Amino acid sequence: MGNCCSRREPSQEVDLVSSGNLTNNGLICSNCSKYGAQCYAKTVASRKPSRPAKSLSKRSLPPRPPSICEVCWGGPFAAHLGLFAPRTPLSDLHKNAWCTNGYSYSTSWAELRSRAGAGCTWCRFLFEMRTGSDMPSGRAEGPLKVTVGESIDWHYPLRARTTQQLQVRINGDRAFEGLVYTPADDHAAPHIVARNRVLDVGSPYAMNMAKICINDCENNHDNCKAILGGPERSLPTRLIDCTDPDQPRLVHTGHTPGKYLALSYVWGEPQPYRTVLANVSAYENAMDPSMLSQTIRDAMHVTRALGFQYLWVDALCIIQDSDEDKAHELARMHRVYRDASLTIIASSARKVSEGFLQDRATLSTLNDSSIFSHDVDFPFVCPRHPASSSGDAGRPELGKLCISPVYACNNDRGGDWAYDYTVDPISSRGWCMQEYFMSARALVFASHTLQFKCQTETRNVGGAFHSGYTPRLPDGFFHLGGTGALTAVERRGMYWMWLSVVMDYSARTISYPSDKLVACGVIAQEFHAILRSDYLAGLWRATLFSDLLWYHENVASKHGARAAAYRAPSWSWAAIDGRIQLPAISMQPTAEAGDEGVAVMEVIRCQITLENPALPFGQVSAASLVVRVPLVRCVLRKRGWAYSIWLHRAWRSDHPEDDSDDADVDTQNIGDAYLDSVEDEAHPRMWAALVSRHFDFDQIEGLIVVQQPESSSAAESESTGRKAYRRVEYFIFECPPYGRNGLIRAMGMDKKLPKAVEIELV
Repeated sequence: MGNCCSRREPSQEVDLVSSGNLTNNGLICSNCSKYGAQCYAKTVASRKPSRPAKSLSKRSLPPRPPSICEVCWGGPFAAHLGLFAPRTPLSDLHKNAWCTNGYSYSTSWAELRSRAGAGCTWCRFLFEMRTGSDMPSGRAEGPLKVTVGESIDWHYPLRARTTQQLQVRINGDRAFEGLVYTPADDHAAPHIVARNRVLDVGSPYAMNMAKICINDCENNHDNCKAILGGPERSLPTRLIDCTDPDQPRLVHTGHTPGKYLALSYVWGEPQPYRTVLANVSAYENAMDPSMLSQTIRDAMHVTRALGFQYLWVDALCIIQDSDEDKAHELARMHRVYRDASLTIIASSARKVSEGFLQDRATLSTLNDSSIFSHDVDFPFVCPRHPASSSGDAGRPELGKLCISPVYACNNDRGGDWAYDYTVDPISSRGWCMQEYFMSARALVFASHTLQFKCQTETRNVGGAFHSGYTPRLPDGFFHLGGTGALTAVERRGMYWMWLSVVMDYSARTISYPSDKLVACGVIAQEFHAILRSDYLAGLWRATLFSDLLWYHENVASKHGARAAAYRAPSWSWAAIDGRIQLPAISMQPTAEAGDEGVAVMEVIRCQITLENPALPFGQVSAASLVVRVPLVRCVLRKRGWAYSIWLHRAWRSDHPEDDSDDADVDTQNIGDAYLDSVEDEAHPRMWAALVSRHFDFDQIEGLIVVQQPESSSAAESESTGRKAYRRVEYFIFECPPYGRNGLIRAMGMDKKLPKAVEIELV
């Protein structure tokens, strides 16, 4: 059996539980046991960039496998597919440049077709690129110059330390790119950094590798040690003692210090076996594991396999039919996940009865005959070992090289390399978001493999390459002492982090619509402690102008609807279902011209009425926003799948809030509109409330509003003459590429805004 790293140290097959030595059933050497997956990265990172790409002579090559023709075996395969050619210095790279020297040879489409027909998988691989619409040379019948080698993305040059990317160019045109990997026990492992994805996520091997990641984080990640290191945290009120797999039991901790794991999962269905007042005493003696849901049983297995005793699960550690206990424990849930040594995230399970330890699929599920729709593998001639003291060079070994497509000229879909965390069932559930974000260290049982996530990194357990965005909260959220005063740059960064959290959360579903604000209340509370601004039904007082300018991403979707029962004011994103987007242009608080947007709306008063005053980040029963804002009469028109805003002829009226002449429409198209809900498009009388303007781009943003028949403060509105409106959409008025248009042109050269009036938004 081969060894797992370049030190070539003999492996030892040891039992994990009895010995405590983190070896991988003979696949992990003691060096990798100490340093984990970093050992793989060091193999390539330590390689000299100037190492020449010397081809092996035919006499020194291993026996040719039948899947590769003689031409390819003595050419690109003898040159190790150009992966070790001299690199272009990173300082010489420029934007969109790729670093590829590699190995070059000449052929033709006819020769490739002939050798592919004879069974050469590499020639077939190249011939598949012939139909590439993005590659002009793909349609030529003349000679071809094929260059194959390692490439480095200019945008992510450091990724070369943890992955290797193979690129194929034909007559200078990029034809293919893919990330390469090999099994840990393969002869190619000392030369190829990345490993196979772990598919048997519940196996002893997977648990061993997970422990390596945990130990590496505990010992080598300074910021993670600062968050989870130090004195042990107080335990939650109740935990499950998983010591005896046949008789787990519920224990009262007395909030003593200790370590435990927490489970984050999707219920997806009722749980008949959960802790209630009638069975809490029996559960303290013992539980029958066969009666528990599969996801909970799987979590108990993982807890024991990782060497922990206690597990927290909401269905068992909260008394489900006690309002008093639920209120007490739900208020502390963010601490449960923040203080856990590790959170087990059952990301792949759609419901609690499914479990999450099933073996993962081996290939992409794309139904496509193209070889570029899934991973492919080829034999790999390993570079020879350095010459011994006697002067004899080591004999080259034959390994396996697997390639996961990133780009193919005739297929815009990659292979299995790119993982989007939002595709897993847990990412669609609103309550699970705060559990994810508040977990400083987590083991994610994703749909494609097992992942380890902490505040320092996200990695695929076992050394497989990881690519994709992994959201996380700043470290300051996990420090018990809180953070000091923020600089302007830090505050801006925190604010943008909040916006990304809201966009993530808005795409998720909530079992009970009234919980829309409640299910993200913990996250809002943590942001409030840092931003130190009033929380206004999902918005912040300090950034209220820009926060108002959210818009629905896909109003035609089935989730693009306003909640039937009141749960938030119309100007809050929490009032609708479906993913929302937030503005990319921020605004200055004063009306000074500059590079950023300037607020033209004045806030007079904003009041929020809470369902429970003791929960300031919870459910809202009423809200009122009084503003002084320029109003413009307008009409909404549908244009295909989009909507446009047209001026009403009365827009220059001294009384812009007047609702007469609703059929009199100007010929000016002044911008685009984004409906909050499809049910709002039928309103005959609409007004554009101008919130911000951007001088440099002749751009105006704001809200489309309609009159509310009855205001929540009707008596006050009658005495002040103020009318109440509700929001129905977001708009943006932009100057087209050539000349002024719409409202911008109608305003004249002085850009004087329409008259501002005082209104109430409800």
